[in-house]
Order: sequence, then structure tokens, then C-alpha cells
Amino acid sequence: MARKWGWELILPVAATGLLIIDQLTKLWVRTSLMPGQSIPGDGLPRLTYVQNAGSAFGLLTNQVFLIVVSVAVVAVALFLYYRYRFFGSWLARVGLGLVLGGALGNLIDRIRFGWVTDFIDFVYWPVFNVADSAIVVGVIILVYILLRLAWVEGRTPRQGES
Repeated sequence: MARKWGWELILPVAATGLLIIDQLTKLWVRTSLMPGQSIPGDGLPRLTYVQNAGSAFGLLTNQVFLIVVSVAVVAVALFLYYRYRFFGSWLARVGLGLVLGGALGNLIDRIRFGWVTDFIDFVYWPVFNVADSAIVVGVIILVYILLRLAWVEGRTPRQGES
């Protein structure tokens, strides 16, 4: 019984932990840097405070309502799919927790400010934040698991076959 209870906590702990780290890093950036300011001035990577009013890569600029509704729909879909076989592994639950925590972290910014605090800057790539990174890593984990399941099921003989 205790193991199942702990098993059920993997997703909320991953999502909550990521959400806390994301919000703390964004708070630090907002209180330590001026918008557009970079530290160090040169070099990679650097911290550059950007107020991103769009979605990923600056798309849908100033469409806060549409972005908030989209994120809310994704969050609801993730909760609905949480109970299916695909999410039976701890790794899938961690991946889903990262996606959910990242989506909620950016959603909180959009609701509070109308924009998202971005700050990780590699110059040659759009500036991003911890939540964006977690979403990407979480999606990579989920795609890996889906591909692994497809490969295993593709190699397993179907009923009536040998």
C-alpha cells in the first residue's frame, strides 16, 4: 500500500519541484536584472532578462488569452491521460511531471504579468527559461517511451500469430 501511495506522488512531486525552481529563478531574474540586461555582457551562456509576450520562439505575441486557454487544455489532457497504461512507468510520470510543471510555471507568468520571464541565453537560440527546458526534456522522455512501446509491441506476435 505504501509503495502505491509513493508511486502516485512521482508526478505531483516532479511538477511541484520544477514549478518551485522555475518560479524562484524567474523571481531572481526579475529582481536582479533590468529587461534587456545580460550578465556577463559577452560569452556563452549568459543570463539575459527578456519579457516574452509570445509563446515558444515569440510566436502569438500579445495573445495571452489564447495561450492561457491552450495551456489549460494541455494540462487537462495530461491529467486525463495520466491513468492510462502509457503512464505506468516512473519515467513516464517524471516526464509528464516536467511537462506539467513547466506549462504551469509559464502559465503563472502569463496570468500575473501578461508575459513570461525568459533568461537563459545562448545568443544563437531564442532566450528561454527553466520551464521551457523542462517541457522539452519531458516531451523527449515521453516520445522515447512511446517509441520504446511501439518497438516492443511491433516485435511481439499478435494473437493467433506465431
